[in-house]
Amino acid sequence: MTLPSIITPTAAYVNMRQSENQPVKRQPRFRRGQFSFADVDPGMRALGHRIARRNRRMCQRQ
Repeated sequence: MTLPSIITPTAAYVNMRQSENQPVKRQPRFRRGQFSFADVDPGMRALGHRIARRNRRMCQRQ
């Protein structure tokens, strides 16, 4: 017996909802306001730079 999962693949979820004649539920999106560069924590900026740098290196290897 397979237990239903909270996380379902998109195609499987859409097919399941269509077979039940129910509309597909859309994921809510939150609108956020603009913020300035100075408002971002320096640690988070450093993390973002590290991720971007690693991503560039990984793309160059391929």
